[in-house]
Amino acid sequence: MQKIITLLLFAVSFNLFSQVQELTDTNVKSKLNINDGKIVVVDFYATWCGPCKIIAPIMEEVSKEYSKQVSIYKLNVDKHIFDDQVGIRAMPTLYFYKNGILLEQVVGAVSKEKILQVLKKHGLKVAS
Repeated sequence: MQKIITLLLFAVSFNLFSQVQELTDTNVKSKLNINDGKIVVVDFYATWCGPCKIIAPIMEEVSKEYSKQVSIYKLNVDKHIFDDQVGIRAMPTLYFYKNGILLEQVVGAVSKEKILQVLKKHGLKVAS
């Protein structure tokens, strides 16, 4: 039993149960061009970026709460070149897509309320 608890603590500490998936240069275009009606959010981040660490748990919360309507991904700008191709200049930067079309971008460690505001503007349905 102690081994199981230790394993679970290890998994949680390394975020192995993360809802937010990592993108790569290889899979980014296929993930953005899915035409399932979901809003796709890409969080461009760097491991050394303090504001990126602040926004990461917020992105996890949104991903868990709205997984049927929103797919959230992250892309490490130090490991990939897609960020250069789309002109990322600051981290964190959030790109909001739907059916392969860029809808909006938000720069900086913004609040959950701001993220939800942008998602609602582009079709997120929130139960009242």
